[in-house]
Amino acid sequence: MTRRTSPVLERFFEPRVVTRSPDTIARRFEVGRVILAQRNECSLRDLSKALGGRASRTFLHRCTTAYRLGKSFPFILESEHLRVSHLDAVERLARPLQGRLLLEAEAGDWSVRKLRERAVAERTSNSSSINLRAAHRALAQLRLSLSALVVDQPFTKGATLATLEEICLGLTEARELSANLLSIQRTLSL
Repeated sequence: MTRRTSPVLERFFEPRVVTRSPDTIARRFEVGRVILAQRNECSLRDLSKALGGRASRTFLHRCTTAYRLGKSFPFILESEHLRVSHLDAVERLARPLQGRLLLEAEAGDWSVRKLRERAVAERTSNSSSINLRAAHRALAQLRLSLSALVVDQPFTKGATLATLEEICLGLTEARELSANLLSIQRTLSL
């Protein structure tokens, strides 16, 4: 069963419109708006089929990206420098970072390559700081857990051999973890 698209979407892909309209962010924004308005009715694959191959699923997806970014950052719709490829470079970043990098790219007339390089660098530094925060949380939890073993209270007479074995196993794992943490500390100190 072939799905129908909306007449508005069909008009975007009429041959005379396609040849006269340059492929701009603003044009893709409008296509994306129409696609998302009928998104609940069918998938991008179905839309592509309904358009008879005049638009690929990737093209339609990029239009929805242009719409979402255009809603968040209206300046890109008026940009003289930014192109659709610039949007692809920041698509997977967090919204605030997307906006900042797109503004910098617009102001600095960045090429798509330069924007991609900056996006990758930002993504890498963000994941490193996330890992660092996770390491800090893990260390804090470890300190708290180990402090419970160090208190000046002796083990009670009710402590079973199984409980003591669990404690010894935990201390062995803590020593291994300590070695890993020292390795991480040496890496971070470089």
